[in-house]
Amino acid sequence: MKSWIKTHKKYFFIGWVGVLIFSLCFSMYSPNKVVAEGETGDSGNSGGFLVEADKVEGTMDVLKIITEGEAAIGEGIIYGLTMTKTLATDKGNLTIKIKSPGPINVENLVGKLIGLPVLGGVCTPSKVGWACMTDVKMTLSDQTADAIDLPNATVETCLNDQCQDVSNLAKALLATKTPEEIKKELPSLQKDLEKAADLIEQAKDLADQIEKDNAIDAVNQSIEKAKKLVTSPNQLKPVADQIGNTYDQLLKASGDWGANLDEANQLLDQVGQQIEQDEKVVKNMPQLEALSKNLATLKKQLEDLMDNAEKLSKQQKQYQDRLDATTKQIEALRQLILSHKNVYDEALLQTILDALSVGILDQAPGNLQKNKGSGSINEDSSAKDQKQDTNQTDQNTSPTDTTSSKPSDQGTTNDTSQGQPDSKAELKKQWQEALQNGMANWAAIKPNLDKAKDEIETMDHLADELTHSLLIILNRLDPKKAKAFDSHLDALETHMEHLDGQVSALKTSISKAAELEKQLGISSKDLQTLKSNLAELKSLKTSLHQLETRLNALPEFKTIDGFIERIKNLQSDMGAW
Repeated sequence: MKSWIKTHKKYFFIGWVGVLIFSLCFSMYSPNKVVAEGETGDSGNSGGFLVEADKVEGTMDVLKIITEGEAAIGEGIIYGLTMTKTLATDKGNLTIKIKSPGPINVENLVGKLIGLPVLGGVCTPSKVGWACMTDVKMTLSDQTADAIDLPNATVETCLNDQCQDVSNLAKALLATKTPEEIKKELPSLQKDLEKAADLIEQAKDLADQIEKDNAIDAVNQSIEKAKKLVTSPNQLKPVADQIGNTYDQLLKASGDWGANLDEANQLLDQVGQQIEQDEKVVKNMPQLEALSKNLATLKKQLEDLMDNAEKLSKQQKQYQDRLDATTKQIEALRQLILSHKNVYDEALLQTILDALSVGILDQAPGNLQKNKGSGSINEDSSAKDQKQDTNQTDQNTSPTDTTSSKPSDQGTTNDTSQGQPDSKAELKKQWQEALQNGMANWAAIKPNLDKAKDEIETMDHLADELTHSLLIILNRLDPKKAKAFDSHLDALETHMEHLDGQVSALKTSISKAAELEKQLGISSKDLQTLKSNLAELKSLKTSLHQLETRLNALPEFKTIDGFIERIKNLQSDMGAW
């Protein structure tokens, strides 16, 4: 037995240490566990870890370090750093030692002390307002930093005083993400590439169909035909309808084409950034050759898809230029028709102009606009319609007319030629208008609500990636993930701001409809649906509270504290909902 141990001692040591480090970093020690286990000592991680530095300078409160047991550096530099952690295992004591000569730039570095620190002396700082200490030694239970870089770092592990340099292996472990985390993300990257490929394929199908139909040329030919018929309204109408309908289809195809490419390019950009970061982790690491090959395969797929997307983008640009030229021809046709409007019946003229108003607003003389069923031809009728619209809006949004709804008013008359409308009929009309307003309110709310939900869901996923643990010793904030989280939180705040006014309008409509139903003695499914929609809005508050809880469970960082405060404010603003 002794002979076997002696012969295979070296290989056993290297293999066991490698497995242990990977298992410690990838499975046993999440950021939350690092903090908890350092303090409780229930799993062999008791006693914290030792931090030694030749010199530390920065914005810090030395007295607080001694009296309150918290070492906090807002901005600073560390020289000659050594971090040592000893773990009790069934094979003996395993010591992990990380060294970096520095200079190490840090931001918002916070460490909680176990016992008193050892401060060798004071020194002259390199910046005004900084403090400076030499020969620093302290034992910490946990440590966090918004930003930290360990230049020329080495990692040494010792099992029962038998030490091995594992610096090459540690390069991956010292990265923002671990190889195991990268491996777990590969299926997600592959899924994003497949989604992008599907979007690009849809864009290509649209491009092929457009080219096959040659619809733009057909529209242009119809425009030339229409020009010859401007003095023959009845013959012009079917041609104008054909132009408008075909143009609508072309415009939709162009929009779908561009939207598919935009979404695909966004996915490809995200995947490209991720692969670039991951390649830096696995670079020159023989132990991670299989992972490197997987990333190379994904990168090749990415490059092929980017080439296809670029070709389709150029093709779409050319198509859009042709469509823009056709739009100008349609506008010229409308102007030509208007110059002969004296030969048209007013209603027929409006119908033809409406058909040719696709994509064109406020460009014709006399405030002519595309407004199916209510468009105006001259300025006077336009003003009249606007006045009618204003009156209608006032009627829809005004409170219930309690005078007309009194039973004693029923059947009364006045001196006007119009007469007094029936009270119950008027109430029913107001009830219908309230329900219609509520449905319109909900239609306006739904897009912002869906976007708000998407932002919360995205932030919920990002919350797990905001922090990373460095060899169970240092929790770090991922700056790119934090920036992405901040961006999504900005977008959420914008959507919530829009929702605030919209929800108020919806509640007013629901309240008015409910009061009118009470007066009429009826009940409607539409009102119940609107009330259910209001409950769906309130569920946002639950989602925000769950997100706040997730962030509170992370190691403490000022950036994350800021996120939590903003989310609390959003919940507070929703109190009136």
